[in-house]
Amino acid sequence: MKKRLGLWIGFLGLLAMLALGEKALAGPPGLPHWLWGTVTLDGLLVDDGTPVQMLTQGVNVITTTVLTAGSDAGLYSVGVPADDPDRPGVQGGVNGTLIEFGISGYEIGQTVTWTQGQVLRRDLHNGPFTYTFVDTINGESDSVFPAHDGNPGLIINANGVDLGATSLQINANQECVNAQNAVHRCFQINPTNAAGRNATVTFFFYSSQIPVGHSCEAMNAYHWNGSSWQLLAAELRDCEHDPHSLRVSDVTDFSQFVLADTIPAAVTLLTFLGIPEEGAISITWETATELDNLGFNLYRSEIPFGPWGQLNPELIPAQYPGSILGAVYEWLDTDVIPANAYYYRLEAIDIHGVSTFYGPISVTATDPAAVTLLDFGSFSGLTPLVPGLILLSGVLLLLFARWKGNCLNCHRKV
Repeated sequence: MKKRLGLWIGFLGLLAMLALGEKALAGPPGLPHWLWGTVTLDGLLVDDGTPVQMLTQGVNVITTTVLTAGSDAGLYSVGVPADDPDRPGVQGGVNGTLIEFGISGYEIGQTVTWTQGQVLRRDLHNGPFTYTFVDTINGESDSVFPAHDGNPGLIINANGVDLGATSLQINANQECVNAQNAVHRCFQINPTNAAGRNATVTFFFYSSQIPVGHSCEAMNAYHWNGSSWQLLAAELRDCEHDPHSLRVSDVTDFSQFVLADTIPAAVTLLTFLGIPEEGAISITWETATELDNLGFNLYRSEIPFGPWGQLNPELIPAQYPGSILGAVYEWLDTDVIPANAYYYRLEAIDIHGVSTFYGPISVTATDPAAVTLLDFGSFSGLTPLVPGLILLSGVLLLLFARWKGNCLNCHRKV
C-alpha cells in the first residue's frame, strides 16, 4: 500500500512540474568563463582598485577590480557568468557571444569569445584598433554604432533621406592622417547616396584620446575635402560624460572626419603601412610634399607603447627636400621572429628640428620559405644536373639581389 502511495505521490509531483512548465525543471545557468591578465593603460600597469567592466551583448554583466598578486601588479581575475535563460534580459554569456571590456575614460579593443568553463588569459590595453560597420541608413531615426564598452561610438541621422548602404570605419587610439593635433579617434563615413544629402552626425571620443594641451570644451568637427580641412561647427557638446560627444548638423560631404579644438595641422604623410614578407617585414610610407622635410627615423617595439628601439642607424634623408613633390620610402626589417607581432612608429623631422610621430602600426611576421630557389621555377630543378647551370644560377641570384637593392627610394636594413 505504501509503495503504491509513493508512486502516486511521485506521479502527481511530475504532473505538477509539467504544469509549471520548463522553469520547474531548469537547473543553474552553468559554469562561467574565467578570465585573467594584466591591464596596461598608456604604457603603464594600472593601480589597484581600477574597475574593469565585462560586457556581453552590450550589457555590463560583471565588474572586477585590479589587484596586485604577490610581485605582479596590474592584474585582474574574474568569472564572466553564464546567461540565465529563466530570467529576462542579459545576465551573462552564451557560447559564441563576445566578451568586451570597459574602463572609464579609455577605449579597450580586446575581445574574447565566451565559452562555458574555459579559463583564459587576456591582457588588456588601450592600443590602436579599428571598428568597421556596414549598414543602411535612412529615415528620421538615429542609427547607432556601438563601442566595445556599450556606449555609442557614432550616431548618424539621415533626416528623412536615404543615405543607402553606408560603410563606416573608426580608428581608435591612433593619430589621424593629415591631422597632427586631432583627437586620437578618426572617422571615415562613406554612404552610397552622398550627393545632396543633409545628415546630423554625433561623434563620441574618450578623455584619454584628447592630445595633451587640448580640451573637449572647444572641440569642433572637421571634414577633409581632398586638399584642406573644412570646419563643421559643433551644435552640441557633452564634456561632462566620458565618452564625450560632439554633434554637428548640415553634413553634406562625407569621407574623413576628425575632431580638434583648432584647425588640424595638415602633414605631408599620405600612407604608413607594414607588409609581412618571407622572414621579414616591409615598412613603407609615402609623402605628399617634402617642402620642410629633413628626414625620418623608424622605431620598433614588441608592445604597443614601447619601449621603442630605433631601426635606422642614421637619419633617413628626404628624397626631395624643399620640393612640392612627394616620395615613397621602404625599410626591410629582417630581424623578426615568425608569428610574432611588431609595432612600428615613424618620426618625421622638419628643417626646424620639430618631430612629428605617426603610428604605431602593427604587423605580424610570417614564416620564411623553406627553399628560396623555388621562385626560379625550372632553373632550380636543372642546376644539380649541369655544372655550368649551377654557376649560371649563382650569377642570376647575384644579379637579382643587386637589382632588388638598387632602388633610389628604398632604405633596406642589411
